[in-house]
Amino acid sequence: RSTLLFVSSLLWISAVAKVPLATAASINFTAPILVVLLSIPLLGERVSLHRWIAVGGGFIGAMVVVQPGIQPVPVEILWLVVAAFLFALYQILTRKVAAVDPEATSSIYTVLVALIVSAMLVPWNYIAPEPGDWIVWSAFAATGLLGGLRHYFVVRAYANAPASVISPFFYTELVGVAFLGWAVFGDVPDLATALGAAIIIVSGIYLARRA
Repeated sequence: RSTLLFVSSLLWISAVAKVPLATAASINFTAPILVVLLSIPLLGERVSLHRWIAVGGGFIGAMVVVQPGIQPVPVEILWLVVAAFLFALYQILTRKVAAVDPEATSSIYTVLVALIVSAMLVPWNYIAPEPGDWIVWSAFAATGLLGGLRHYFVVRAYANAPASVISPFFYTELVGVAFLGWAVFGDVPDLATALGAAIIIVSGIYLARRA
């Protein structure tokens, strides 16, 4: 479970360096759709008609963002699709282990695996920020702190509700991601990204209300 999350994060970070943040986030939010589908064979959950409608809407939104066949699909987009699939599997397994492991245990393993694997990659990839660049150092620290808190709360949520119900709440991140992409990087979502993201968000809200 922890390895799936690490690889998913690695692919996402690698792709987001080349793809606008809002576009990357929109593709990443196909993960809740995959969770609903995977929860049937892997968790034995029953999926109602409302959930299937939401899944279809989310899929249409993702296709609007990616636009397959209309324009060449960069390899980074494929990385994002794989990252979303791995993240969906991570959520499914989080739901499974939440029934037997305390939240703190699952969270610690998540961080521990990432620490061990990334430590082996550091000698060949790490570029240290300048000693006085407190903005970058603060960003590193905030990423670790906020990421750790996020996964802890995710584990707690899955311990108390079905995966297909919890997963759509990840759509709320899309609004913040789009805003930060504009405010920090100057990325303005194109019409296709904005329309696709809106469809995905509406599908997620519909699923959360009808689940």
